[in-house]
Amino acid sequence: MVFDFAARPPEVNSTLIYSGAGAGPLMAAAASFGSLSSELSTNAAAYESVIGELTSQWTGPSSTAMAASAQQNIEWLQTTSAQLAEAASKATASAAAYEAAFSASIPPPVVYANRAQLAVLVATNILGQNTPAIAANEAMYAEFWAQDATAMSTYAATAATTAQVTPLTEPTQSTNPGGSGAQSAAVSSSAATNGANSGANGLLSSLQGASSAAAQPADVTSELGNLYQAIQNFWGVPLISNGFNSMDVTLSWCIMMMASALGTLNHFVAGAPFGVTIGDATPLGAGLGFGTTLAGSTSGVGGATLAGMGSAGSVGGMSVPASWAPSTPATLAANESVLSGSGWTAAADEAATGTGGAPGIMPGMASAGGKSGLGLSGPRYGTKPKVMPKVLI
Repeated sequence: MVFDFAARPPEVNSTLIYSGAGAGPLMAAAASFGSLSSELSTNAAAYESVIGELTSQWTGPSSTAMAASAQQNIEWLQTTSAQLAEAASKATASAAAYEAAFSASIPPPVVYANRAQLAVLVATNILGQNTPAIAANEAMYAEFWAQDATAMSTYAATAATTAQVTPLTEPTQSTNPGGSGAQSAAVSSSAATNGANSGANGLLSSLQGASSAAAQPADVTSELGNLYQAIQNFWGVPLISNGFNSMDVTLSWCIMMMASALGTLNHFVAGAPFGVTIGDATPLGAGLGFGTTLAGSTSGVGGATLAGMGSAGSVGGMSVPASWAPSTPATLAANESVLSGSGWTAAADEAATGTGGAPGIMPGMASAGGKSGLGLSGPRYGTKPKVMPKVLI
């Protein structure tokens, strides 16, 4: 569409060019075109370098076909980059043409002031005194008209040239269009074949596994190894291992304390003078002259007892009944050593005598080496001691 700017008054032309968006959008478009052109040019150079490096080591028909296909893309990148660079330059030229037309156009306020002045001159021209001023005003307005028309016509002509940008094209097809269909058919056929083969292979594997399971027994070693590994993992938990260690230490301490207490009790009971039954069957009861039941007797101590006390013998520094003198065990005489003339004899073994006291000294009384009434024995250390009984007269 061609505009006849000469037919329009300066008010219209000046208002149109001053009310537009200005040169800003054209400069932004030029910058975008230039940036995209530089990027495509860089990509084309890198693409060409990679293809050249690849074809230098890869030769043959496949390499030639690949290089030819890639060359089409490289050429498209280069062509598009050049077209974008041209568009950027034309956008820059259009912005420059706009700036020139804007500067050459009369500002609208000036045009409106001229028209207002003309109206005043005409209104006050009663006697024709304003005729020269009116003529000068009209001449100036004519110059405004011509200047705006020239500026707009020049801008329109320049914009018509710079606005013609070469249309961009899509890249050419570098692959076989029918290749995708052929590939899909091949994949479908391969999937069907693989499905049948997989079914047969699965059946054979199942039969082989069944025969192997029937021919070979279960691997007990493997199961034991798994059990051992599970136990190791269980004990490897810090909370469990630390808890059992604490229980072990506490139980050991309790056992040692009980053993120490039992040892102390053993020593105490072994030397205690209790637990021996006193009655007619014992030498002590017989020597003291008790009756058949000591605990149940209601009468006082008899005269026989007093007479017995008057004729008591002595063992060491202690008085004993006279009946105790010949109570030397037979085992003591049997175990006398070759020193028969000296009066020394070997101490009788506790197991042989069967008494819990010291044989030949105080029959019926528990000694440190004998059995107490509680059935506990005292410790025996070192060599058997030699004892010499004192002969009572």
